Amino acid sequence: CGLGGLLSHLAARRPHDRFVGVELAPLPALISASRLARYPNCSVHWRSLWKVDLSETDVAFAFLSPVPMSELWQKAVAEMHEGALFISSSFGVPGQTPDRVVKVADSRQTQLLVWKMAGLSANTWPS
Repeated sequence: CGLGGLLSHLAARRPHDRFVGVELAPLPALISASRLARYPNCSVHWRSLWKVDLSETDVAFAFLSPVPMSELWQKAVAEMHEGALFISSSFGVPGQTPDRVVKVADSRQTQLLVWKMAGLSANTWPS
């Protein structure tokens, strides 16, 4: 979750939803946890994402590098429930075509690549 910028944005705007950040680097995890302490709907965990169970995750967002994307995809497919969304900022999954690409109006021209886990109809996108 880095320094928690996205989490603070989401937690402030969606107070009835629950957000969990995962960060392996100790200093960013500490900064993020401190920054997000004011949001009761948000928590940060200092641990490896490979040790996180995604089975109860409705939306998983990753902004990593291209290197771990194949392994993360395998984890998401194995653990995420039907109807969950896997979103990657900027980096694709080799051999997997996203179900949706969202272009963000930012200076980096970011693209969010969205995959729906098995069973979610193309006409049933969450708002």
